[in-house]
Amino acid sequence: MHGHKAPEETERDAVLTVAERLKAVYAGRCAPEEIDAAVATAYAALRDRPVRAFIPVLVERRVRRMLKGPAN
Repeated sequence: MHGHKAPEETERDAVLTVAERLKAVYAGRCAPEEIDAAVATAYAALRDRPVRAFIPVLVERRVRRMLKGPAN
């Protein structure tokens, strides 16, 4: 099936999208490298979860908590 990504690849793409969104939200408050590190930490903590559908959302929530709340 051409054009279809493996679920793991789709999940990684979604997590990368989360990282880019958080970099925009926290621009000026956190370095992009800090966001990448927080996303990697959060993703690693959730990697063994059996239900994968919400991993990107859970990663974003964890990172926001790690960075001390919303940017607004």
